[in-house]
Amino acid sequence: MSDSRLWKLSGILIALCVLAALLPSPVAAVPQIGMQFYGEVRIGGEPASGTPDGVVIEAKIDGTAYSNTTTSSGRYGYDPVFVVPGDDPDTPGKEGATEGDLIAFYVGGTAATTARFTSGASVELHLEVTELPAPVVVVGSPNGGEAWAGGTDHAITWVTIDSDKSTVDIDYSTDGGDTWDSVVTNLADTGSYTWTVPTINTSSAKVRVTATDDSGNDGSDTSDAAFTIDSVAPAISSVQVSDITQTGATVSWSTSEAATSQVEYGLTDSYGTATSQTSTLSTSHSVSLSGLTPGTTYHCRVVSVDLAGNTSTSVDHTFDTLSGVATIAITNVAATSVTATSATITWSTDVAADSQVEYGLTTSFGAASPLSPRLTTEHRVSLTSLSPNSTYHYRVKSSGAVSGDYTFETGGETVPPTISRITTSSITVTTAVITWSTNEPATSQVVYDDTSHGAGAPEQYTCSSPLNPDMVIHHGMGLAGLSASTTYYCKIVSKDACDNQAVSEEFSFTTEADTVGPATLAATASAITTTTAIISWNTDEPATSQVVYDDASHASGTAADYSESTSVRTALLLSRSMGLAGLSPDTTYYYRVISADASGNQTVSAEHSFATLADTAAPVISGVTESNVNLTSAIILWNTDELATTRIVYDSAPHGSVGDYPFSAPLPADSTSDSTNHGVALVGLTPDTFYYYRVISEDAYGNETVSIQYSFKTEDKVAPAIASVSAEAITATAAVITWTTDEYTTAQVEYGTNSATHGNYESTSALDATLRLSHGIVLSGLEPGTTYYYRVISQDASTNESVSVEYSFVTT
Repeated sequence: MSDSRLWKLSGILIALCVLAALLPSPVAAVPQIGMQFYGEVRIGGEPASGTPDGVVIEAKIDGTAYSNTTTSSGRYGYDPVFVVPGDDPDTPGKEGATEGDLIAFYVGGTAATTARFTSGASVELHLEVTELPAPVVVVGSPNGGEAWAGGTDHAITWVTIDSDKSTVDIDYSTDGGDTWDSVVTNLADTGSYTWTVPTINTSSAKVRVTATDDSGNDGSDTSDAAFTIDSVAPAISSVQVSDITQTGATVSWSTSEAATSQVEYGLTDSYGTATSQTSTLSTSHSVSLSGLTPGTTYHCRVVSVDLAGNTSTSVDHTFDTLSGVATIAITNVAATSVTATSATITWSTDVAADSQVEYGLTTSFGAASPLSPRLTTEHRVSLTSLSPNSTYHYRVKSSGAVSGDYTFETGGETVPPTISRITTSSITVTTAVITWSTNEPATSQVVYDDTSHGAGAPEQYTCSSPLNPDMVIHHGMGLAGLSASTTYYCKIVSKDACDNQAVSEEFSFTTEADTVGPATLAATASAITTTTAIISWNTDEPATSQVVYDDASHASGTAADYSESTSVRTALLLSRSMGLAGLSPDTTYYYRVISADASGNQTVSAEHSFATLADTAAPVISGVTESNVNLTSAIILWNTDELATTRIVYDSAPHGSVGDYPFSAPLPADSTSDSTNHGVALVGLTPDTFYYYRVISEDAYGNETVSIQYSFKTEDKVAPAIASVSAEAITATAAVITWTTDEYTTAQVEYGTNSATHGNYESTSALDATLRLSHGIVLSGLEPGTTYYYRVISQDASTNESVSVEYSFVTT
């Protein structure tokens, strides 16, 4: 076998081994369908329309990002659709979520909300964050694929999301981001900067924009892919004028790099006419000129512009069109002896001339037979290596004369290729290489299974290699993701250019036993907070995942010595992250990672450590309320978001600071355990009195929160005192009853012509519900010259009621 074929087979094997984790063993499983999310995105209380495009939205499970997208018009999940993938062990790359998994959503790296995974569901979920911890920068241009000419001006654009004002630094790299040079520093964050591109040459340029806000936080973004800086114009060479006729000619040339094509031409070297500039970039150029004058000398030059806009113009060239006196007549054009891959083109001319055929699958042709310089009147050109079952366009050319467009159709063949020399080699625990030959160019594919299907069709096999569509006679295909110590049954499938398929007899091989555990690579702790951390590591083969950890070192012990552990994640992965929660702040934790491959070989890493952050966040107080308020006592209730102490300061007068309050509860002797639900009973209070108070909670790390000032009033059980009762402005039919009270009360009068000592009063005035200290009630509709008996009634805001003694008056 040649070196080139060995290199090709080795490349196939290496590529497929990299994809090993994506090709699971054929086992039955029920896949979980992905879950779709969509909705609006709001940052810092602004409407969704204020959210810039390009903010990264991530969905994470146990700290691992399962899906991500970016915002567009203040929304996410519409275009493209945002799906959290479900778990499908039978499909490569589908180790996703399962029912009930808690999905955490992040906006620009800040946690927004959570949701539970439900297979196949579609949920509208709006995401909102108060602010971003640091500016989020999204580079707009250049973002990969652009070509800019050195020495020209171009706009670098970006979008910054931040609650504070920001300044930006802009850098550029010529080596794909390994090293950086400054463009500008401390620039106002306007979203755009005009850059004069340096006169250099690189295809690995990138731009980085770093924003720093007023709080000192910074964030950056880099071009997603490299762009090109080109300071050299294309070099023009091999300018030729050919196919000259009475009214036309073809100008062809080459350039040192892909560029556009254009020809300027005319009767002098001032030209005056130009063809349209092509939009297609090429290194081989051909432009046809038409509408020329017979027997005329023309000047021409060629113009090519590369992708970056660098322009080159050739020197002047001349050519003469043919005279209009003599013409060559082409007749009897025909295609004969047409097969699946060849045809013979014949034609006649009225004078002896050379022979050439242009042909192709479109009217642009694209291919030409070699020019036959032999002068003849009967022409015959053979075309070979054609595609079966295809319609070909062609035209014939003889000494400047060109025919019209003609067509013919190639036929098809029905004999499939013959497969031979099948070999199996390079068998390992998870891979193997299959090679074979065919008697004609054909495609390459292997179907395989861990169960024999004998004479069955290829479709019965559960696994297949990728289809290699290249038409070759020597074939090589690597199989990856195989199971250890397993016999695999295979068939080879090859199709020729006419879609005739050949299938080999079934053959088999057995993979090697797996006795080596996975190697643990780069175990790290990240995203560390006061109570959580994420442990990430890689393995050199797909394996399970678990972390054991403790606040004491067990470097010389075993995994069983650690007091805490995560659950075992059984999905076989190359890279993983697992979250640890419920940790103690300001504490050093020691951990090991454990991975087991599909054959049960387990590896326990060396001990690593990390320290959680100190707790500097004070408790958040909420739900402050008063309960069971009576004459001399009350209960004050509140909640905190973490375990904290319980204390209250209070007084019958408001105060500006905690130290000004003379009373506190509970007393130091009344110890209470830390809680998130707090209650303090205040006793010995004065009735009918306003009390002002603040609640205080301190967590285990000395972080204290003092609430705002609240107030309540104790109950009142004392009835109002009635005084100065009098009947005034007495007339024949009316009188005004007045009196005063020592507190604000309502007012009402009971009255009649009989004394209450002899029975009830016949009448009662309407209730004046307005609370006053001085009261007046008008009695009307009375009888002249009649004695009336009455008493007044007052009720305070606490419904304590007083009734006066009986009084009387006589109408006139």
